[in-house]
Formats: sequence, structure tokens, C-alpha cells
Amino acid sequence: MLAEEIIIRLPRFHQTPTLGRMRSALSYANLSSVSFPWVHIAGSKGKGSVSTMAESIFRECGYATGLFVSPHIHNIRERITINNKPIDSLLFNELYEKMQENLPPHLFEELTFFETMTLLAVMAFQKANVDIAFIETGLGGRLDATTAISNPTLSIITLIELEHTHKLGNTIQEIAREKAGIIRPHTSVLMAKQELEAALVIQETASLNGSKLYALDQLTFVQRTTNFSDPFETFTLNSGITGNIYKNIQCMPIGSHQINNATVSIVASELLTKSGFVVTEKNFREALSAITMPCRFEIIQYKGTTWILDGAHTFHSCDFVTKTIREQFPLQKISVVFGCKHNKNAQALLKPLFDIASSFFFTDIPEIHSYPLESLVAIAQDHHFSGPIQCFYSSESMPHLQSFNNEIVLVTGSLLLASYYRSLLLSTS
Repeated sequence: MLAEEIIIRLPRFHQTPTLGRMRSALSYANLSSVSFPWVHIAGSKGKGSVSTMAESIFRECGYATGLFVSPHIHNIRERITINNKPIDSLLFNELYEKMQENLPPHLFEELTFFETMTLLAVMAFQKANVDIAFIETGLGGRLDATTAISNPTLSIITLIELEHTHKLGNTIQEIAREKAGIIRPHTSVLMAKQELEAALVIQETASLNGSKLYALDQLTFVQRTTNFSDPFETFTLNSGITGNIYKNIQCMPIGSHQINNATVSIVASELLTKSGFVVTEKNFREALSAITMPCRFEIIQYKGTTWILDGAHTFHSCDFVTKTIREQFPLQKISVVFGCKHNKNAQALLKPLFDIASSFFFTDIPEIHSYPLESLVAIAQDHHFSGPIQCFYSSESMPHLQSFNNEIVLVTGSLLLASYYRSLLLSTS
């Protein structure tokens, strides 16, 4: 059996959250300290986009890059990329076998899915001798497996909002404290624009660790200059790090929130020049203008219908998607295919979507404990939604895929749901 077939079946969480297992696993793998510089990224919204954009910038500079993000779109090996290429199956199996050899049996068997993937990513980056790696947290930060990796060069905290409250806490302050747990002593921290409650927690944590905090909203001025007829965003950035003004930067992912993410990645690259890296304006302009991110407002044309795939799964991300649709498809009817995990606040996710939806198609997420379809219908009815509502299971998706004709369809609520539809659309195109 291939390693990926074994790993995908591992438990997602351990009854006892701790960094101890991961630290022990890294020690047995001779990775208590790593040889490559790396950037640690946490947050509720935008951390995947920031990680991907930053990696793209440094790869454009000619550096050998590693990237560890989650979740995957089609295959778990996509979570670990080297120079923008998913780790190949042979190397993945080789590293898994080496991991099994190095770790005591009891520890090897205790590791969760994410702990195993984190260790494999570090092993892969070390073996490839990358110049820099960008490593995204899985959940939270303080007890996330990635926080067991030693000595990041820079920590980045993107927008924080209420999410995973059953594990991270019920308030912005509690969740911010978990995310700020990635901050290490005397390590620079870049903080994206936050609500005041979150910003104060991050500032306090940075101060206690003697870490220099760079607050993006105090260091930058950004002006959006996008022409909505263009298939990209355009903005001007005034950076307080270098004092430079970068005019009319083009960024391929669509949406005002992606301008925020691009700004974080540019400022991060400026901060990393303090550690000896060389990044030019030409590098980040070219990287951002060419970057592609599946299921981040990805548009696929299929038999006359425009499909918009977006893995939005928080209130702010659904709100951003709604605003982007209004800009890109003003006054047009939008059919919304929606499904989310059972533990999500579906009412909050759906609230902004009611403003653009002409009809709803509620569905489940394949092989995932999903929000009950009848409960989604009840939310729509409580909101007095007057358009058509249909429910179907993901196993019945193909007939519905074929039934749309010259329409605009948004698939959202979960990255897993968006990726599932992406596979269907690409396999039948």
C-alpha cells in the first residue's frame, strides 16, 4: 500500500493536544534544528494565499523553495511542494519509510495525519536543501504541529476571526491567543490588519517574547486601482519598510481581499531582505501577475455555464466572495451550490450569500461529516429567502452539473467541496 493511502486514513486529531509528540518525532528524525530558513504563517483568513504568494515571489527570485499548506485540492502530496511541484510519489514513500525506521513504534503509531504530514514536509525540505520554506499552520498555532519546528526566520499572522470555536475558543481574544502562539522569542512578526481585540493580544505576546512586531496597517498605504473588466486586481502600495511606492501592481487572484494578501507577501519579502535574501520589485511584480490558486475565485467555463469555485468557509471569506461577485458580475443572477462541515456556523456563512443568490443548491461534502441539508434549508427559510431551493447529495452531483445552462454558478462553503467540483468539471471538460 502506498504511503499516501496509509496516511490519509490516520486520525485527524489526538485526544491530548501537545507539541511533545511532534518535538520527539523531529528529534528522532535528527531535525530538532533545521538547516533552512523558514517562514511560519498562521491566521483564520488568507494564510494559504499569503503562503502561496510569498513562495511564488522567492521562486521568481531564483531561490529553491518549499511550501507546506493545507488542505489539498486533489492529492495529499500537493500539501508539500518543492519549487512549485508536489513531492513525487517515490520520494514521498521513501521519506515515509525512513520516518518509520527512525521513530520508535509507539511514537510512529501515535502521530496524527497532520503531524505525519508536517514531519514529512520538513524531511523533504531538508533533503532538497531548499533556500527557504513557507510553512502554514493547520489549526490554531500554540499547539499546532508546525510550531514544534525550530527557529523560524519570520512569523506572519493573517486576519483572525471566529472559527473552530470548539477547539480554539469562543472569542476573538481566545482565538488570537492561540494563533499568537506561533510567536517565538526574538523573532520578527508581521501582523496583517486585525480587529482591535486580536491586535492587542498579538502585540502583548510579541512584547512578552521580545519580538519586533510589524503591523501592516501602520506600515503601508494601499490604493486599489482595479478595472473590473480586467481578469486581475491592480493596486498601488506605499511601503513603510523601504519607503518605496509601487504603482499599479497586478495580482492574478481576483478580489479585494487578495490585494490584502498580496500586500502581506510583498512586505514579508521586504522584511526577509534583512536576513540576507535579495528580492526586487521586478521579482514580486512578475510573481504576483502570473500566480494561479485553484478554488480561490477560480473561474471555469463548462458547456456555456460560468462556474466560480471558491473554498470560502468563514463569514469574512464568504463576504469577500459576495463582494467580488457583485464587482465582476453586477446585476446577474447567481445560482449557489453550498455545503459546509457540520461544526461550521452555517448561518453566518450563508448570510452574505443571500444578497447575491437567485437559487440555492444545498449539498454535502464527500466523505466529510457535513451540515445537515434540512438545517441549511431551515436557515434559508428563516431568512425569508424567496428563490428556488434544491437539495442533493454529492453522489448525485453529475446530473446537476449537466443541468445548468448558460448560467453563473458559485460553489462555496468548503475548500473540499470546491475541489470536488473542480475535479468533476475538469474530468468532463
